[in-house]
Amino acid sequence: MMIETKFSLGQEVWFISGNKAVSAKVVAIDVHLHNNERPKILYTPFGYGGIRECALYGSKRELLESL
Repeated sequence: MMIETKFSLGQEVWFISGNKAVSAKVVAIDVHLHNNERPKILYTPFGYGGIRECALYGSKRELLESL
Protein backbone atom coordinates (compact mmCIF):
# COMPACT_ATOMS: atom_id res chain seq x y z
CA MET A 1 0.00 0.00 0.00
CA MET A 2 1.30 3.42 -0.92
CA ILE A 3 0.27 6.39 1.20
CA GLU A 4 0.70 9.91 -0.14
CA THR A 5 0.56 12.94 2.12
CA LYS A 6 -0.48 16.46 1.18
CA PHE A 7 2.38 18.05 3.18
CA SER A 8 5.97 17.06 3.97
CA LEU A 9 8.17 17.24 7.04
CA GLY A 10 9.60 20.74 7.41
CA GLN A 11 6.90 22.31 5.23
CA GLU A 12 5.11 25.38 6.57
CA VAL A 13 1.35 24.87 7.01
CA TRP A 14 -1.46 27.25 7.94
CA PHE A 15 -4.39 26.51 10.25
CA ILE A 16 -6.77 28.09 12.76
CA SER A 17 -5.76 28.11 16.43
CA GLY A 18 -7.49 30.24 19.06
CA ASN A 19 -9.57 31.97 16.36
CA LYS A 20 -6.39 33.15 14.62
CA ALA A 21 -4.65 32.10 11.42
CA VAL A 22 -1.25 30.69 12.40
CA SER A 23 1.57 28.92 10.63
CA ALA A 24 4.17 26.41 11.76
CA LYS A 25 6.49 23.83 10.22
CA VAL A 26 5.47 20.17 10.20
CA VAL A 27 7.67 18.21 12.62
CA ALA A 28 5.83 14.85 12.54
CA ILE A 29 3.35 12.95 10.40
CA ASP A 30 1.35 10.07 11.85
CA VAL A 31 -0.61 7.64 9.70
CA HIS A 32 -3.26 5.45 11.31
CA LEU A 33 -4.66 2.45 9.44
CA HIS A 34 -7.74 0.58 10.63
CA ASN A 35 -9.01 -2.44 8.65
CA ASN A 36 -10.04 -1.33 5.16
CA GLU A 37 -10.80 2.30 6.02
CA ARG A 38 -9.04 5.27 4.49
CA PRO A 39 -5.81 6.14 6.29
CA LYS A 40 -6.16 8.87 8.91
CA ILE A 41 -3.25 11.30 8.55
CA LEU A 42 -2.32 13.60 11.44
CA TYR A 43 0.32 16.31 11.17
CA THR A 44 2.12 17.85 14.12
CA PRO A 45 3.12 21.46 13.48
CA PHE A 46 5.89 22.73 15.78
CA GLY A 47 4.37 23.75 19.12
CA TYR A 48 0.93 22.22 18.45
CA GLY A 49 -0.78 18.85 18.75
CA GLY A 50 -1.85 16.55 15.92
CA ILE A 51 -4.05 18.19 13.29
CA ARG A 52 -5.98 16.38 10.57
CA GLU A 53 -4.89 16.95 7.00
CA CYS A 54 -8.26 18.51 6.05
CA ALA A 55 -7.67 21.37 8.55
CA LEU A 56 -4.27 22.39 7.11
CA TYR A 57 -3.47 24.66 4.19
CA GLY A 58 -0.34 25.42 2.21
CA SER A 59 -0.75 29.20 2.40
CA LYS A 60 -2.54 31.84 4.41
CA ARG A 61 -4.53 32.79 1.33
CA GLU A 62 -5.81 29.20 0.89
CA LEU A 63 -6.82 29.13 4.56
CA LEU A 64 -8.70 32.43 4.40
CA GLU A 65 -10.47 31.44 1.17
CA SER A 66 -11.73 28.27 2.86
CA LEU A 67 -13.57 30.21 5.55
